[in-house]
Amino acid sequence: MKLGKLVDFSSGLMVSRKKEEDAEESCKVINLATVTNAGEVNLKRSDYLKTSKDVSKYLVKSGDVIIKLSPPYDAFCITDEMNNYVLSHYYCKMEINSKKILPEYLTWYLNSKYSKRFFRLFSKGTTIRRLPINRLKGIDIEMIAMKDQKNIVEMNELIKREKKLLEQLIIKREEQLTGYADHMIKK
Repeated sequence: MKLGKLVDFSSGLMVSRKKEEDAEESCKVINLATVTNAGEVNLKRSDYLKTSKDVSKYLVKSGDVIIKLSPPYDAFCITDEMNNYVLSHYYCKMEINSKKILPEYLTWYLNSKYSKRFFRLFSKGTTIRRLPINRLKGIDIEMIAMKDQKNIVEMNELIKREKKLLEQLIIKREEQLTGYADHMIKK
């Protein structure tokens, strides 16, 4: 099924156009620094936007799927803690309008090798490649049973946790080696 039939698309806000230094209201912004190349979100790195203008159409809510429109085209799912953040223009927001697909499954699918190949083929630009939203609407999404979508999402979450644990283990092992080597060298 075409992605355009499953979600409603909207682009992010060009933050510099709404910025007002003397405005009293401020909101948090999901920008390039907020998201790592692995699609991990670090909200501590988000910016603040001071503005008195209405930015409500750029706010994200839990269940939205976000994709970066330039390489590496990482997608991520908005969680409760990210509610009401403003999305910058580097990203596209997809609000799911179908009961046939889970946001987490769509995120996994958009991060798959098949999708990444599609994005590379259909992105435009010479210096900075960008994926047009109209092209994104045309990607075919493999629809599988809801139970199978849940299984894929659960396995993907397990893999993410395992990767983090392995990274932590590597850091500990490096610290052990450094300590041991320091001890042996100082003898």
